[in-house]
Amino acid sequence: MANHGPAYGDSAEVLMKRAAQYDHALEKVIQDWIESVNGEKFPGNFAESLKDGVTLCKLLANLKPGSVKPAKASRMPFVQMENINNFLTGLKNCGFNEVDLFVTVDLFEAKNMLQVQHCLDKLRLRFGGEKVALARGGSDVFDSPSVQGNTGAAPVATPAPVATPAPVATPVAAPAAAPAAEAPKFCAECGAKNAGGRFCAECGNKFF
Repeated sequence: MANHGPAYGDSAEVLMKRAAQYDHALEKVIQDWIESVNGEKFPGNFAESLKDGVTLCKLLANLKPGSVKPAKASRMPFVQMENINNFLTGLKNCGFNEVDLFVTVDLFEAKNMLQVQHCLDKLRLRFGGEKVALARGGSDVFDSPSVQGNTGAAPVATPAPVATPAPVATPVAAPAAAPAAEAPKFCAECGAKNAGGRFCAECGNKFF
């Protein structure tokens, strides 16, 4: 099981921050990718469909045969958690860093689906998935047209405006660039040590 250090508790503020940062558009991209690799549709919503660990173990076995123990289909919680743990062990065998993993209860109890999403997107990108960038304004911006609904329509070219000669201006020296900000060593929200990722492994806070 991945070790993310001591737990500080899931306060209402932390849960609200995770919910605000959770990307439902990226969830759809990840779900479509998993369904494509496994050749099976999710039986329910994202979290419930992955909770027993069977789908995740099938995914990793399809991506890298022999990297994960076969999953056991069961309604028993300890068996389902064992499946999830085997999936996480398989990811470590594939070279995943601890900071990119989640802990079993993050998924089984849906305590930190933001970290689960981060982990699965790392896996998707490692095995050839398209990188997806999401706009903060609410609309989704994707690097590849194949992710944009597969409309098949070619983009319409917009004629470039005719440039008007600009008046000659005396060059002004540009101000010196500010030094790049360093990533914080500790999370400002929960105090956990930064292990090198973009998000705090404990509370999901975005470092930069």
